[in-house]
Amino acid sequence: MAMTSIAIVEDEHIVALDIRMNIERNGFCSAGEFSTGEAVLAALESGSCTPDLVVMDIHLAGEVTGIQAARTVTERFSLPVIILTAYADPETIGDALSASPYGYLLKPFDERELKTAITIALQRHRQEAAVARSRSQLYAALQGLPDGVLMCDARETVVQVNQQLLDIFQLSREELIGKSLPDLLQRYGIEQYGVPCRIEVPSVMWVQVFTNRLQEGSAGSLLVFRNITDQIETEQQLAATQLRLRYTAKMEALGRMSEGIAHDFNNLLAIVSGHATVLQQQVEDIASGVPADAAERMQASIEGINTAAHKSGALIRQLLTFSRNRHMVLDRIDPDALLHSIQPILQRLLIGNYAVVAELDGSCLIHADAGLLEQAVINLVLNARDAMPDGGTVLIRSRLADVHEQAQLALDTLPPGSYVVITVQDQGPGIPAEALEHIFEPFFSTKAESSGFGLGLSIVYGIVKQSRGYIEVVSPVAPDAGGTRFDLYLPVLKPAAIAPA
Repeated sequence: MAMTSIAIVEDEHIVALDIRMNIERNGFCSAGEFSTGEAVLAALESGSCTPDLVVMDIHLAGEVTGIQAARTVTERFSLPVIILTAYADPETIGDALSASPYGYLLKPFDERELKTAITIALQRHRQEAAVARSRSQLYAALQGLPDGVLMCDARETVVQVNQQLLDIFQLSREELIGKSLPDLLQRYGIEQYGVPCRIEVPSVMWVQVFTNRLQEGSAGSLLVFRNITDQIETEQQLAATQLRLRYTAKMEALGRMSEGIAHDFNNLLAIVSGHATVLQQQVEDIASGVPADAAERMQASIEGINTAAHKSGALIRQLLTFSRNRHMVLDRIDPDALLHSIQPILQRLLIGNYAVVAELDGSCLIHADAGLLEQAVINLVLNARDAMPDGGTVLIRSRLADVHEQAQLALDTLPPGSYVVITVQDQGPGIPAEALEHIFEPFFSTKAESSGFGLGLSIVYGIVKQSRGYIEVVSPVAPDAGGTRFDLYLPVLKPAAIAPA
């Protein structure tokens, strides 16, 4: 094991020699003797002198004082310094302490005092070096962690952070070090540890915070801030996808059920209508033999049967449209021309304190049944009117949209492609959140029971789906603003499909 070497800086040769003899008798070796501060600094700078410790007199020959030299040795070369002086006045002691010495000996001193001072200085220096290495290793470890890390002391004051934490909060180190931990948590609304917390920094982010004591019995704490935004977004997307899958499966099941009911009911209606026709013919044959008022009552009853049968037939056609089993007459349609053509009808439907605003910019051909698409738009406009009993504006818009990546709608998944988007928007109070996932179901309605069968939106859904389109509902349109917007995404005909045969 190499001996501990000590550099001696003393301008009195006899004193320097005495110090050298003392340290050698106590198991140390001399790394050199210097009479000026300039000399020892030059030797350290060149590497010709590499001591473990420096013993330096406070008063030296030359321009560099012992205090200045000691300060440079400590700060630049990280070596422990023991200062020697023959003066014990407060001013001298204050100057000596300003150099952060590892020991202070008042001349004259004996061999035991020197050995003790050297031993304590070396031990303290080793301990400080070990602490510095530990801090450096800890800092490197903190910087290598994927999570944000914050350390605070017993007063809950922030004393250390890593770069990941700065990235999470978009703050500089100066903005965090020395600040109050409770103030920081309160500022970002973090109230509980171990649970997902939504913060704005300024964009929305989800973090999970864990805490632990730095050491058993210590009042300091270490907090880990884990960015779980991707995890939360993935879970939300998964939940939305599962909801859409359940919704699609439910709508398909309702469609099959509606189709079966419609067919069975249609068969029964055919029997009712057939008997009503036969009965009407028989009444006409015997009408001459019964009183006129009786014949009229019989005729009225028969007409009532026929009227009910026709209305039931219309209901069946609606059910078949929802179940996507109604025959469609697909044609090349200009949606802007179609929307323009039904403006007079819409104006007649919106009598009173209502206005229709049309913004048409979707001039492109689509493949759809013109009559059914008209019905879908009219149903949405009527729905918008009913949402605004005191009047308001119904916005009808068309536009082209190029979707480059798969997009998630409220209750559907929109694949990439080019679409004409037909929008109908109202200024009503909006649809309750609990009703949104049910609005396209047949017979579901948020209106009064006397307002209809609750098939308007389910018909729209069936028409759009049968046209190979997609439907989006947004309600409210803007926070605290109310309103509902329906967007119908209808695929644009490709050039090859538009070209004449």
